[in-house]
Amino acid sequence: MKLKKTIAAALASLLLLSACGSTPAEEPASSETTSAEAVENTQPETKPEEKPDVEETIELYIPCYYNYVVPLLPDNTFAALEDYGASNFKKNADASANCTIPKSGIDKYIADSVSNYNKFVQSQESYPIKELILEDDYKKATFQGDPSDADFYNYAASDALVPYLLSTMVYGPDSTIELSAPNAEDSTKLNTISYPPESFPMNSIIGVNLGDVDVLIASAQTETNYAGEPCLSVEYILVNNSTENKNFETCIMDQAFQNGVELDSSIISLDDDFDTSFKDVQPGYSITVKQSYVLPNTTDPVTVEVEGFLSSSNNKGSKTFTLGE
Repeated sequence: MKLKKTIAAALASLLLLSACGSTPAEEPASSETTSAEAVENTQPETKPEEKPDVEETIELYIPCYYNYVVPLLPDNTFAALEDYGASNFKKNADASANCTIPKSGIDKYIADSVSNYNKFVQSQESYPIKELILEDDYKKATFQGDPSDADFYNYAASDALVPYLLSTMVYGPDSTIELSAPNAEDSTKLNTISYPPESFPMNSIIGVNLGDVDVLIASAQTETNYAGEPCLSVEYILVNNSTENKNFETCIMDQAFQNGVELDSSIISLDDDFDTSFKDVQPGYSITVKQSYVLPNTTDPVTVEVEGFLSSSNNKGSKTFTLGE
């Protein structure tokens, strides 16, 4: 008790000494100085100018085969993307394109595309795939469905173009995705591969921009025509970039050569729908056209060439097909 009193007394003494040793109060400043300071202190504070938030934009890459790949995505590529805020479209010589789009716009576009795909597959009772999940910033795709169905993996391999195309638009032509599907023996486990494979068929498509239209040289196969002659049938895709209807026959000059000599055109069957090349395509849409050429032999390579007919573009496209593969 005595110790507590001693400590309390010591604290009181310190407080007292502090008070006694304090500096005497200064005389108040003159009224003029006080008034000037008051005026100065009442000036409004200048707040830093707030900058408006600028939404992130990204550059999209649209491969030449966009219209060719998936009917589940909009055919009218540019118009569809414009609805999501895309602008500054630029066509490249190989029929690919670039544009800019807000990050929120491409996010919604991809979400809507995946949703449309899922609605389609779920509406088809016999379709073995029931859902596509695209995540990890569009770098990981998973197909859900019944892996015991004999066609499940065939459909997954074909439909893998859907998530791959969407990812490619964001990350460019050299992008890859992680593709997964349920294991056939244990559906709780996933089989995962890197996509696309080395023998990716889309890589072999040759595109050429001819101004009002794009032409893709897609694939070819040997057939026999109505007269029993061997032929090479080439699949082209015409994409209408203009504001008017277009058709292959009046827009494109196509030729095929074997050993440097031009091949004669042909038709496979008299009943064949060979007039596809005359069918008009509306702006923004595409059509697949098959042109056939008589083969002098079925062993030597064939080179096909396309260019615009009365076109302002000097671009040309060519592709060589090796026969017998």
